[in-house]
Amino acid sequence: MLDLETLLSQRRLGSYGKDLQAHLENLKLIGKYTHKIALVEIALRNSLDHLLSAKDTEWINNSTDPRVIQMRAETFEMCNATALSHDSYLSNLFHILRNRCYYWENITKVGE
Repeated sequence: MLDLETLLSQRRLGSYGKDLQAHLENLKLIGKYTHKIALVEIALRNSLDHLLSAKDTEWINNSTDPRVIQMRAETFEMCNATALSHDSYLSNLFHILRNRCYYWENITKVGE
C-alpha cells in the first residue's frame, strides 16, 4: 500500500514545504469557496454569451479573434468530436480559460 505522501506526490507536497497538513488545510479552504467561484464563473459565461449572441448567435463559430479560434480548436480536440453544440463549446471554452488563469490547488501559496 502506498503512503499518502506518495499518493499526493513529492512535487506537490514540496510546493507546500513538504507539509502535508498545510496541503490538507488548503484543500479545506478550496472546498469552502469552490461553489461560490463556480457560480460567478457560470454567471460570467452566460452574461458574456448573452451579450455576444445579441450581435451574432454563432459568435463562437464566426469569431475571427485568434484567442477564440485557438480555444475553439482546443475544445474540439479535447472533446474528440466531429461537431459540438454552442453550449458545449461555451462550457469547454470557459473550462480551458479557467484552467489557464487559475490553479485552485495553489490558492493559499505565496509566490517566491
